[in-house]
Amino acid sequence: MKAQQLQSVLETAHTADLKHTRALDDDSRARALLLPEDASLDAAALTHAAQQLHADTGAVQALLPDEAILQRHTAELAALDRERQQLTETLTDAQERLNTLPQRRAALAARLEDARSAQETSRELTPTPQSSRKTAGSRQTP
Repeated sequence: MKAQQLQSVLETAHTADLKHTRALDDDSRARALLLPEDASLDAAALTHAAQQLHADTGAVQALLPDEAILQRHTAELAALDRERQQLTETLTDAQERLNTLPQRRAALAARLEDARSAQETSRELTPTPQSSRKTAGSRQTP
């Protein structure tokens, strides 16, 4: 009976040794995949880093809808900026036109005055219908 117990204990120890050897091999392969600055971390630190990475991933995923909203707002802001630029150009053009109005008004007033003066001169030089009749009537009577 003691031999059987001893045999069972030896088998359990051998199985544990094999599992331990496999775990060491797995740990060596995993450490080979780590960045050099992380190779010295122990299992607890790696577990903590994995938990932190999981938490950070969750936080980033929670922010994805906000990022979509931010992108939409950024596009709307860009469209508003383009519209503002167009309005600024329109207002600048309108202001330039308004700035030329006094000169244009003065030029038109001068032209109007010239036209009135020419019309007055034309009236003075052109005989009126009554004076034309007198002149025409005096010619008819010998």
